[in-house]
Parts: sequence; structure tokens; C-alpha cells
Amino acid sequence: MSEFEKYKGDPNLNEKMIKIDGVPQDLGDLLTESIQLLREHEPEDGYYGCFSGGKDSIAVREVARIAGVRVEWHYHATTIDPPEVVRFIRAQGDVTWDKPRHGNFFHRVVQKKQMPTRRCRWCCQEYKEIRPACRRSMLLGIRREESPRRAARWPTPVVHRYAGPRTAIVPLLEWPTEELWDFIRCQQLKVPSLYAEGWHRLGCVGCPLSSEKNRLRELSRWPGFERNWKRACRKVWEAKTGCTQKNGRAWFGDAYFRRWEDFWHWWVHDVSLDDARTRPASARL
Repeated sequence: MSEFEKYKGDPNLNEKMIKIDGVPQDLGDLLTESIQLLREHEPEDGYYGCFSGGKDSIAVREVARIAGVRVEWHYHATTIDPPEVVRFIRAQGDVTWDKPRHGNFFHRVVQKKQMPTRRCRWCCQEYKEIRPACRRSMLLGIRREESPRRAARWPTPVVHRYAGPRTAIVPLLEWPTEELWDFIRCQQLKVPSLYAEGWHRLGCVGCPLSSEKNRLRELSRWPGFERNWKRACRKVWEAKTGCTQKNGRAWFGDAYFRRWEDFWHWWVHDVSLDDARTRPASARL
């Protein structure tokens, strides 16, 4: 029996706080509040849980299990998640795989003739932040500490009218990273092997929202993804260069990228457009 197992389904949990020997009281308080939140807002037909295979998803799934609430877990396959994470998710017996509506991600890049960027992250909308067909409340493993953007986007653990008429519940919103890992260790939960190799956050390989350092590390670790990114980048450049856009203007890249390698260098290294124009990658080849 794990440290928290004896509290599973405890009807008196709302009237007491959890105390565990050797575990900081802050963790017990966080767990208690999360369980109360899940029980208070549990819909009659259960939650629609989003599972990505990362530490936050793993923790929130365990909290939901302890709370005794019904959850149907779903993984939105992006086709560009790390292989180790994909294998980990495949090993979970309670996660439903939802295939992407637009198919392979790199084929979609070529079809849209657009590389995803920080300012235009259509990839998240089409492959990760998918609205389920049902209208059940959604259960998400989002934490405020992850980034200032998420902290601003999620002011409370209950957000109404998220993804249309649905309600989103984020029970780990206030959990610090240290307490999250304490909980995972206390429960002896399995996590993807990449965490043991020093990876702190797991997501799509080559994500434009990631830092340049982390993106280059990912592309070096999984060269097959780098080849696919480059191939898509080249095809986008070939399709866009010299063409007039729907607004009647020339593609912005015509003024900055003489070759597709310049376009790739700008995208993968977070180079400013001014630097891309004055110091193109092709000039250094």
C-alpha cells in the first residue's frame, strides 16, 4: 500500500487534512485540496481526462484515482512526440488513443504551407488542444509554475466555457515542481525514461515554443525528426517563395531568405528577421 492509498475514497477527507510521516505537510495540503476540487466538480458521466505522458499528467491521473472520481483518459497523438514517451503511453492500459484529424504532422505543415512559430502556433490548436466530441468537463494536468503564460491563462483551477461550452478542471494548478516529484516518488509511479536522462519537460520534438537550446538538443537526440522538419521547411519555402499571398502581398520571406537553408536557420535558431537579412545562413555555407 502506498503512502496515500489509505485515503482513497475517504468520505471524511473534506473535514481533515492529510498527514504523512516523512512527507512535507504542504504536499498533504495540496493533495487534499486537489481531491476536494475533483469530487466537488465531478460530472455525472465522469471527466474527460487529457493524458500526455508527462509528469503532470501522471500525477493528476493518480490524484484522480485516489479521489475515486471517474475519468476517461485520452491521448491526442501528435505524431511528433518523443518515441520514449509514445512507448510509455502505449504501456498504459487505461488511455484511449485519439488519432489526429489532420494526419501526420509534417504532411500538415506542407499542406498548410506554413511553419508553426511562437506567434502562429496552429500546431497546438490542431494537434494538442483538441476539443472532444463530448461536452464533459475536461481534466488537465496544468500547473501555474510551468510558465508565466500559463499562469496568466489559468487564473483559477476551474475555468468555465473552455473549448466551447465545456468546463476545465486543473487540480494541480498550484503544485510546485518539487512537491509534484515528491508525490510521484511517494506513490512509486512510473515515468518516461527521459526524466532519468535529465530531461525536465517533455513535449513535441522541435516545438517552436521551446528554447533554442532545448530545440537543438531534441533535434540532435532524434535526427529522424530533424530530417522531417528540414524536409517540411524546404517544401514550405519552395511553395511560398516568389508567390503572391491572398492579401495581394509578396511572402515576407522573399525579403529575408535567399535559400531554404536561410529559412531553416531563422526558424530553428530564433534569429531575428533583421539578422536573417544581414547575415543569411547561405552566406556562411
